[in-house]
Amino acid sequence: MELTEIIAELENYTGTFPRLALERAIAEQEAITPVLLATVEEWKSKLEELSECSNYFLHLYAMYLLAQFRESQAYQPIIEFFSVPGEISMDVTGDLVTEDLGRILASVCDGNIEPIQQLIENRQANEYVRSSALSSLIILVLRGALDREVVIKYFEELFSTRLEREYSSIWTNLVMESAVLAPLELKQQIDYLR
Repeated sequence: MELTEIIAELENYTGTFPRLALERAIAEQEAITPVLLATVEEWKSKLEELSECSNYFLHLYAMYLLAQFRESQAYQPIIEFFSVPGEISMDVTGDLVTEDLGRILASVCDGNIEPIQQLIENRQANEYVRSSALSSLIILVLRGALDREVVIKYFEELFSTRLEREYSSIWTNLVMESAVLAPLELKQQIDYLR
């Protein structure tokens, strides 16, 4: 299967999972990576247009494959894709946000958590996107790629000063993600929210 055939198979949803095309894409990692990067880069600023293409799936496969490849060049475009205000990034990615975005971010960040932190603190970004960004930090800790203490200190800052004070589900998710770390250090902040 040629690269153009792989892309054609992944581009539009046809009702059948494109297993062979995905296997070939993985086998052709070096050749397909620039195409996948270009796909995310192209669509990150054209989400309204993307929302009108209901059968287009290449941007989704691109994010999953780039995460599998641990491609750090995908990090900033993915952050920008999901930093757009409102619901549009969720509209064009469906369950990817709530099911897998945390793992995708953790896979491409290459140890640099600053863009993830900016996404968490971005009041304009969708609250589910922000919550998935929180999850990515926990995933990094569980993988041993980030020190638990770094995340606890950051969560402490979120509780005290870095998050908006009006209601958002980000607060619920902050408590839930904190609980995964079993941080006695954050007990006071968590108790305060009750």
